[in-house]
Amino acid sequence: MATNKFNNAGGALTIASAGTAKYTCPAATQATVHAVFISNVNGISEEQVTIQVHITATATTTHIGLNLPIPAQSTLETDKPINLQAGDYILISPSADGTLEFFLSILEMR
Repeated sequence: MATNKFNNAGGALTIASAGTAKYTCPAATQATVHAVFISNVNGISEEQVTIQVHITATATTTHIGLNLPIPAQSTLETDKPINLQAGDYILISPSADGTLEFFLSILEMR
């Protein structure tokens, strides 16, 4: 019998962690990322973010958004779900340290 589980991922974004997965779909699982929220907690300046998905089956990484602007004290939200297979993962890279935070709302299906 298949089981579904809601999961969340989130935290601060740093340049040093730009190449690390923010969420990886577990083995024997499919996942739908229902929402990606990226907040600019900097009260002064606009920042940019790049969002990518790595597709394990084809060993490719593709951009969902490249250098997307987020004004100071604003939040960027994706408007479409992202479907992932086992081993696929999401990368989120900020333009500056200490100014952006992310949150992912995920449904995992086994």
